[in-house]
Amino acid sequence: MDLLILDELREHRTPEAWAALSKTTMARPNALTVCISNAGDDQSVVLNQLRQAAMGETNETLGLFEWSAPDGCALDDPQAIAQACPGLGWGTITMAAILNSLATDPPAVFRTELLCQHVPALDSAIDPAAWGACADALGAASLAAERRAGARVALCCDVSLDGQHVTLYGAALLGDGRVRLFPVGSWASVDEARDVIPPLVTEIAPTEFGWFPNGPGAALAPEFRTLRLKFRRTLAEVKKGPDGIKRVITDDEEEFARLSAGLEKEACQTFAADVLGRRVIHPDDPLLNAHVHAATKVRTGDSWRFGRTDAGHVDAAYAAAGALYLARMIPKPEPVPRSRVF
Repeated sequence: MDLLILDELREHRTPEAWAALSKTTMARPNALTVCISNAGDDQSVVLNQLRQAAMGETNETLGLFEWSAPDGCALDDPQAIAQACPGLGWGTITMAAILNSLATDPPAVFRTELLCQHVPALDSAIDPAAWGACADALGAASLAAERRAGARVALCCDVSLDGQHVTLYGAALLGDGRVRLFPVGSWASVDEARDVIPPLVTEIAPTEFGWFPNGPGAALAPEFRTLRLKFRRTLAEVKKGPDGIKRVITDDEEEFARLSAGLEKEACQTFAADVLGRRVIHPDDPLLNAHVHAATKVRTGDSWRFGRTDAGHVDAAYAAAGALYLARMIPKPEPVPRSRVF
């Protein structure tokens, strides 16, 4: 085979096809392999590897011809769009058509398809620009300090699908309605986390502590079930009452919050909506950033949750979303009635 053309190389999620096809040209003296593609995401393993090798300029047989906009540019920057679309104005491609795509495409899709920019995930569950705008690297008081000051504080723990990562995150509901997120701890395995989490939770003494029992967090179920914390209330599940209104149903026998399958979706979607509405303050934690950017949507009907398969570790995103959800579900304290002197 003298000529091998691979279109949409970004769709190669594993190296098997590339490994097999690229070797068919080795027996030809003047063989040429041409790979054509828009930019991809973190799962575009073949495209990412070849581009990185080409950028290193160490292989004289490898060439990169790329038209892309500068990273971090505004979506509607006309100069950036022109850099990524060299045919703009020279045929049927018009700025009006591109702006129409901007109005109808998700931001990640527009960046890959029109700006030829790498994105962490094409179907991002959390808007990357909004997440960046919610960052506050300087932070504020500690989670324990927020708790002592009377803030409604919640903790949530989650485990990665492969069991190789565990994250405990906290959230404090502030007086202005925003939620500040706090990293509490992360561990490289369930075994490492098993004996550490209970004393950490006890020390912080949150109003709520939660986990996702229908996911890989079940590996720590014995530890969670033996946490004998006397919370003011316990979130067990949300059910509709006879009047059709959803209410929190408490369960005094289980002194932890169980974020079951339905609440898992609610937690993920609440988290995404709060980020989009700039109602979240996060510490710009590299671990949480990576997991949030890796989180994609797994849809069930009109609802969705964060995807765990093929997305890398997303347990920090789940833990932060669960903590935020629980913090928002904590009822406001009843006002103390003033005594009247006659």
